Amino acid sequence: MKFFNGRRPSVATPIALMALVVALGGSAYATHLTVKASDIVNKAVRARHIKPGAVRTGKLADAAVNGTKITDGAVTNTKIDDGQVNAAKLATGAVTFPKIAGGAVGTSRLADGAVTISKLNGVTGVFTRNFPSVPAHDCYDGSESIVEASGVTTSDNIILTADDTWSVDLVPNVRQASSAGFIFLVVCNPTDSAINPPSTNWRFITIHP
Repeated sequence: MKFFNGRRPSVATPIALMALVVALGGSAYATHLTVKASDIVNKAVRARHIKPGAVRTGKLADAAVNGTKITDGAVTNTKIDDGQVNAAKLATGAVTFPKIAGGAVGTSRLADGAVTISKLNGVTGVFTRNFPSVPAHDCYDGSESIVEASGVTTSDNIILTADDTWSVDLVPNVRQASSAGFIFLVVCNPTDSAINPPSTNWRFITIHP
């Protein structure tokens, strides 16, 4: 029969056992710790700490992403829902000519009076003419046909209208003059009788091509 050694354990033995228990207990306790928002120092979380795709729409506060947070060219057409960009979202002068597709602006998009002569790259003016009697089946193209019109070029498209005194039987025919700054107005009589027209006020509009 064997007998155990009756010596008492040394002082180091219980100390070592206690250290082992504390170590095991401490590790078990640490596995239940969680990091709360209050545990994180301001500005401690940087871009390199965030996994790609970790920040989703639900994580963003309202108005958190403004213009300074978006890289130039980051927001493409596919990133914008239909109807999201309205007039209030556009800066003054943001929509320039290259931004407008061909045929995008139809008649329904234009306010009444929005298209002025200056928008058509043309000029407008008024003049008075007192043509002499025009024989039947003939045309008049004398001195009264030459109209000075500042700003008119030799390649302009010209629109001409007369006031209510003009005879409907006479046919006006406006032509481009050979020199800039002039309109050439020929009056023809297709009827079987001579017509002596009254003094008439005319308005012209030109459109530069």
